[in-house]
Amino acid sequence: MNETVELFMLNDEALKKGFKWENNLNRKFAALELTLRKKEADVEGIKQLMAFMKKETSAFSYFRSSLLTISASLSAREDGEETFRKAVSLYEDLKAAGFSSTQYLPYVAYFLATEADGEAKDTIARAYEMYKIMKQNNYWLTSADDHMMAILLAHSGVDPSAASVEMKEIYEYLNEGGIRKGNVLQSMSHLLLISNEPVYKKAYRLLSIRKGLKDADIKLDSYSQSMIAVLALVKQE
Repeated sequence: MNETVELFMLNDEALKKGFKWENNLNRKFAALELTLRKKEADVEGIKQLMAFMKKETSAFSYFRSSLLTISASLSAREDGEETFRKAVSLYEDLKAAGFSSTQYLPYVAYFLATEADGEAKDTIARAYEMYKIMKQNNYWLTSADDHMMAILLAHSGVDPSAASVEMKEIYEYLNEGGIRKGNVLQSMSHLLLISNEPVYKKAYRLLSIRKGLKDADIKLDSYSQSMIAVLALVKQE
């Protein structure tokens, strides 16, 4: 089993012990975020940042549903509190651009706060155009939970016309590899577009990680299986 999967399992176990009453899906995404940053979970540091986030948002804010995931990521940064305040501001910019206010939007805002530097507003505009194209291509499978995908693709500079062709290739490769057609397969196909590797290479890596998790008896529900594609984006030495 590769080091990325081993670190993910370590973080997943630490968060399971430290946050027993948290949603299982949120715990797994928090473990994934720390794994991608090559960090081990700092349970006490995460709890302190969760308390800070509560002070900075209202009781009805959608940020309240993403406390663990975002605070885990913030714990790996030295400017955690400042970054969170920036995310709250960008959340409002996203709503102004046309994105719906849902439980997914805080993650989009946080990604922009940490990855878009000074180009956040331009990225938001491109992402909304990308989202409209995704909606046109797969109307019934595209919804608010694809907002992050649109941001990721816009931020990575993916060309919509070229992406449409490659996405179909990835979709077919993964489907032939045993992943059933539906939302999970579509999300995986979109995520792998971010990598400029050949389709066979990145798709094969995803299938290998998926098999490794299954062999280790790590169960992922339909909503969290997309994280396998994120792990596949981390090139193995």
